[in-house]
Amino acid sequence: MNVYFILFLYWLLFYGVHSLMASSQLKIWVQTTLPFWVGPYRFLYNLVSLLLFALAFNFQRKLVAEPIFEGVVWLSYLGLVLIGFSLAFMVVSFRNYSKSEFFGMEMWRTKSFNSALGEQLRIGGLNQLMRHPLYTASYFFFIAYFLYKPYYSTLVFSAMGCIYLYIGTLFEEKKLVQQFGKQYQDYQEKVPMFFPLRLKKKS
Repeated sequence: MNVYFILFLYWLLFYGVHSLMASSQLKIWVQTTLPFWVGPYRFLYNLVSLLLFALAFNFQRKLVAEPIFEGVVWLSYLGLVLIGFSLAFMVVSFRNYSKSEFFGMEMWRTKSFNSALGEQLRIGGLNQLMRHPLYTASYFFFIAYFLYKPYYSTLVFSAMGCIYLYIGTLFEEKKLVQQFGKQYQDYQEKVPMFFPLRLKKKS
């Protein structure tokens, strides 16, 4: 079996389990069938995601480096600079998110999947320019990492990451509309999804 297809399956497993555990259907099933696990659910979600990511990335790291193009050294340096930029971008973007909710402490305290429903819509900081700055930073990282290591393995990694980010964001947008209603719909009209640019609609 082709090693890049195996790599694809590894990342498909990571993103598939990540999506399954984030789905409302599984959370409802856990709440009704295994209520004891509601509290530590977010913590387990992060732990499983981290382990599967490490598994996939370790397999990718062991593959023979087959460059797509060679001799363009400046692209690697550009990629390295952009990696630093994307990581700094992530740190700044993360300031507008609830740390206790992200790491699972809030869910463990309330033992409820609905602990975030009472929160206000956060539109300060970078969220004034784009609705999902953390995902924008992730896009920069995927592109930068491919430029830094322009291999077939990193192409699989970066391409799958970018595709998953977009699809996952569409589902997240639906959840946010359900949670905040017209407030979020108005926010969608005013602020772009990923990049602080909006094409003017033809009249």
